[in-house]
Amino acid sequence: MLYGEFKKQFNKETDNYVSDYKFDDKRNFNSNKPQNKQKPNPKKSKKLLKIIIILVLIIITVACATLLYFELFNEQGISAIFSYFSKKTEYIYCLSAGSFDSLEKAVTVADNLKSKGCAGYIHYNGAFNVLVSFYLDEKIALEVQEKSNYTIFKIFVSSPIKDIPSTLKGEYDKCKNFDKELLNSLYEASKLLENNKNLEQATQHVNSCITKAKEQTKDFLSASKNISVLNVQKYSSKINSALQELDNLKSNITLSKIRFSAIFIAIVMA
Repeated sequence: MLYGEFKKQFNKETDNYVSDYKFDDKRNFNSNKPQNKQKPNPKKSKKLLKIIIILVLIIITVACATLLYFELFNEQGISAIFSYFSKKTEYIYCLSAGSFDSLEKAVTVADNLKSKGCAGYIHYNGAFNVLVSFYLDEKIALEVQEKSNYTIFKIFVSSPIKDIPSTLKGEYDKCKNFDKELLNSLYEASKLLENNKNLEQATQHVNSCITKAKEQTKDFLSASKNISVLNVQKYSSKINSALQELDNLKSNITLSKIRFSAIFIAIVMA
């Protein structure tokens, strides 16, 4: 048999042999091709969009209702909203000699401190706090605290009262800041006695600020007698308590008494 004929016959037999054994080639020759991503569900997308729209409408409705309320029922109108957010909380900063469970202990400590020129004011807020002095600036209060064993006790400074009747607005505008001006004057008087021991000058300063406070508040107190608005009556009562304390101070002007009266007025007017 010639070689050529042998080769043809061999190739033919090989092809028949291979064809009898078929198999699947599962190798992935297209692994670099991107796979098909799952398409988003249009129903879910529409539902989420509806929820967002409803929330936005609710927020807009609440905002409009708030603006309408202030425009109709607040004398300052819409501007009152912005004033609420822009105001910084104010405090009178007192130094406390301690907090006690019983009034007897607090009184003992307070009486000892009064002889040293401290206020000795006892304020109860769940415990009896003995307050010794007051400051209008937190930085100064902290400086004094560092030199002593006292702690800082904050008294909130009241904001202007709301719902003032239009017939009383002019009188209220005259007196709405009288307590802040009064506390400033009493603080200056306390410094006169503390630093210079100048009782005569301090007495003149106290008498002057008492006269001014009474002048600032007399028209409001007179006009408010015939007005039954609760906020007005409360404010009138606070003013009367403050003026009564000033009369007590006028008869006994000492460093201890000035500090006591100032803390009393700050708490009453808060």
